[in-house]
Amino acid sequence: MILRTLLFACVALVTRDLGVYAAPGKAVYAVNCGGPKHIDSALKITYLQDKGYSSGIASDEGKKFSPMPRVADDTVYQSERYDLKSFSYEIPVRGQGAHTIVLKFSEVYFQAPGEKVFDVSMGGKKTLKNIDIFGQVGKGVPHDEYVEISVEGDALFVEGQKATSGWDSKSKMLTIKFLKGKADNPKINAIVLYEGTTADVPKLPPYDPNGSRQTDPKQQQQEEDDFEALSEEEGAEDVGGYDKQEVEHKRQLHSENVDDEEDIWGDKNTPTPFYLTAPGLLVIFASVIGVTVWAMGSGGQKPSVASEESKKKKK
Repeated sequence: MILRTLLFACVALVTRDLGVYAAPGKAVYAVNCGGPKHIDSALKITYLQDKGYSSGIASDEGKKFSPMPRVADDTVYQSERYDLKSFSYEIPVRGQGAHTIVLKFSEVYFQAPGEKVFDVSMGGKKTLKNIDIFGQVGKGVPHDEYVEISVEGDALFVEGQKATSGWDSKSKMLTIKFLKGKADNPKINAIVLYEGTTADVPKLPPYDPNGSRQTDPKQQQQEEDDFEALSEEEGAEDVGGYDKQEVEHKRQLHSENVDDEEDIWGDKNTPTPFYLTAPGLLVIFASVIGVTVWAMGSGGQKPSVASEESKKKKK
């Protein structure tokens, strides 16, 4: 029993490391603000066409910035709804227990912090104050905000505080208000309602607006490949916004990084042996456990007394 438990634990850890593990939170409602219906296959979210708003103006200005960092699918960050005054959305919250509302934003117009600053209110409580998207991540970059709510009977609680307004216990509809704040107008790109707490929902990877952004390794490799392809064009004086001297400098740094990688790991084009990969190690581990269990169950048993007597009679 102990060995079986260890085996299952090993399988769980390996599958998690291979990317099979997913957050337990389930998206139960999503709307693409200012845009059409969309299915995010990576996160398994179906966004409804823009609905449930009180007023506002739809825009797809964010298309200019696609592809965006931090996400595999940036579709819902391309469209938005904004208004010259405060406006709101109504979303259904049908189930009991803990839920998390994810508000998705991307700044696609302003060039500096402090030029668009607004608030968000739910259940009579100003849950998010002085939202400054550019100040958080810069321009053309996805940014999410998370708000925990819970339904207990007919009552709704927002971050532990009972809702005093904006909650209809009969229709189970919650009003989310986007309030005009210190600068310009409020906006929203998309809204997702998850079952569970914030710990249960997927998060965007860290991002440094000053330049040292942390991206998906595959995306980073693609960007490097694109840069190399452009920089090798003959006579290119300007490559992707870089002057020729900077291109040469970056090519040199890239070459040094590749040499260092080959010194440590060998040729990067040489495939990793199967027995050194996570699945290979799992197979080896499972095989060792299987042989051990078999040996303990059969090979390790002592011959019975009857068997010994039989051997003596034959002699």
